[in-house]
Amino acid sequence: MSDLPEDVLRALRDHDWSSAEDLALRRLRTEEENAPLWALLAVLSAQKGCTEEALERNQRALALDPNEAGAWLNQGNLEKLAGRSEEATNAYERALVLDPDSADAAFNLGVLSEESSKKDEAVERYRQALQLSPVHTGALFNLGRHLAQDRSPDRAGECEAVELYRRALAESSLWPDAWRNLGNVLRRLGRDSEAIVAYEKFLELDSSDPAVPHLLAALRGDSVAKPGSGYVTQLFDQFAETYEEELSEGLQYEGADRLAQLVRSHLAVEAEGEGRPLRLLDLGCGTGLFLAAVAQETSLAVGVDLSPAMLEKARGRELYDRLEVCDITTYLETSAEFFDVVAAADTFVYIGDLSPVFAGVGERLAPAGIFAFTVESWTDDQGRELNDETFSLQRSGRYRHAAAHLARLIEQYKFEVLSWVRAPLRRENGETLVGEYVVLRQQTEG
Repeated sequence: MSDLPEDVLRALRDHDWSSAEDLALRRLRTEEENAPLWALLAVLSAQKGCTEEALERNQRALALDPNEAGAWLNQGNLEKLAGRSEEATNAYERALVLDPDSADAAFNLGVLSEESSKKDEAVERYRQALQLSPVHTGALFNLGRHLAQDRSPDRAGECEAVELYRRALAESSLWPDAWRNLGNVLRRLGRDSEAIVAYEKFLELDSSDPAVPHLLAALRGDSVAKPGSGYVTQLFDQFAETYEEELSEGLQYEGADRLAQLVRSHLAVEAEGEGRPLRLLDLGCGTGLFLAAVAQETSLAVGVDLSPAMLEKARGRELYDRLEVCDITTYLETSAEFFDVVAAADTFVYIGDLSPVFAGVGERLAPAGIFAFTVESWTDDQGRELNDETFSLQRSGRYRHAAAHLARLIEQYKFEVLSWVRAPLRRENGETLVGEYVVLRQQTEG
């Protein structure tokens, strides 16, 4: 900046970008080889969204002074903006050679590594940036975000992430994403009171994330019958790409297969008696794991889910006749179709009050139709039944349901029990999470 003429500097200090550009261009008529002026014009062009013009101007600056680290840093920014990652990487690396103390160059190399799915390399670059500038907020935030995903038994990565977010917030306290991410890590670490403070700080700054009010209610122990639909949509849209891999490898999920096995055993009995084709409604179908296990027994399958991204994965199986983006209670209340089987595998963990669902299923089932579902078991610390309870919103943001409450719903909505098994659903935090596998038949009058 100090190499720029005083009149240009004055316009920049006044944030008068147009005048600064005019003055710089005027100077270049007589000072055509003034590299700092070309570099400034490149920045001003980028601010206007004129990326190619900015690149041309910055290249003029580099041709005049190829050893200027700041111009190479700008070149990297512009190449990245133009979508040319390789050229951006080369420019940032050149900037770092010319100025080994450039934390911004190291940070931007980390961003490019992250975009290329080179996680370890990105982490190394973010650490390098923090060695050069311990208060680099971008590096603090991005490194914290990476380490927060560490699920090692000693929780070292998550604990370091907490400190990184706190350091970032010490530099910039009005940063909603940092407060939210800090709350998420603290919640997973069981530091609930600190997580509540972080979530509250987030909501003071930003109310756009539907997950935070729901998770805050879970930590406070509030009784919430059902989360907002935006929470479920956001949650599963985020995980759609890796959902099945995480379920099978990370969580060792077996809920859909176990429930499908129970349903198939009853469908086999039905087929022997009537041999009729079966119409299936898959509530909260996700990527279609349940249908994949029972597809041969069905003639028509409809899937309903709040996540468009999950339904795209389900569509790829080519098993469903129709897929609907809809809240399941709304679908049950508005549909005019009848089904022989209604299934909900790992769906009711996102609904507290199941009464509207039971009522809706009763309306949509054909005579003697089957209703199959899973819930997370809810017992006391000694494993005893909670006869006077209904459902509980857990710290995880999911619901558990008391078996006695399910029994009351079954009686109220006139179902009979075909199968009811308590068995593992998945692994969570190194422990087995147990659930209720329930298969019901709608009672026929008379």
